[in-house]
Amino acid sequence: MYELDDRRVEQTLAAAASRGVHVMVLLDHGYYGAGRPSNQAAYNYLRTHNVTVTWASTSFALTHQKSIVIDRRIAAIMTLNLTPAYYSSSRDFAVLDRRPADVNAITQAFDADLHDQQTLPSVGSGDLVWSPGAQTTITLLTAQAKRSVDVDSEEMQDPAETQQLCEDARRGVQVRVLMTYQPAWREALSHLVDCGTLVHIYAPNAALYIHAKMICIDQRQVFLGSQNLSRQSLLYNRELGIIIQNPQIVTSVVHTFSGDFNVAHSYTY
Repeated sequence: MYELDDRRVEQTLAAAASRGVHVMVLLDHGYYGAGRPSNQAAYNYLRTHNVTVTWASTSFALTHQKSIVIDRRIAAIMTLNLTPAYYSSSRDFAVLDRRPADVNAITQAFDADLHDQQTLPSVGSGDLVWSPGAQTTITLLTAQAKRSVDVDSEEMQDPAETQQLCEDARRGVQVRVLMTYQPAWREALSHLVDCGTLVHIYAPNAALYIHAKMICIDQRQVFLGSQNLSRQSLLYNRELGIIIQNPQIVTSVVHTFSGDFNVAHSYTY
């Protein structure tokens, strides 16, 4: 978990440990281990309540992954952190994955990271997307689009993906990008507008903040995960995402994205 600041979650984990469940938590400890004060209280609480809690490996720029595995049979893959202050104001998604190959792959990667072992995580049943190394997978995914690409991202700092979205728009694919505006994304957003991408934004002080990391291709498959469209996120962080083709999930995501996009403001510069 990148950020854990939910006392209810911490108490639930402690209660599970007290009844004999083996609870293990891996928390981000800042940029290459430089420290993350926001996780210190959770670390201290869990450590004193019989939970195995460890700071994440310094091999990654950040451990930005947000996932939970229960009894090695079900995994939650999320775009959200466990921070109650943002539950009601941030757009985020989570999916429950019961595929044994996926759950095993996530568990094995967790165990390796817990012991600071350098391994290449498995893609499970073929739908998991891991960072470091997700840039090629994400770029190839958007290049597959025939009709449409919809994107939620908190960050837009990966030139390779920005260029791919532009290429998609130029070949006639409808590309829609939705973000909360920050000056750091101005250059990328301006480039996207220039090449025909539809960019809508929320102001930083709007009631809704776009924290989700989502890419929907042709309204038939969806990527959800912790990866932002930035070089650090795709190439240097520990991140986890999943590519989903379940029609019910895809329909739900499309409906949510379209509602958010339609009330956001068109980006101009």
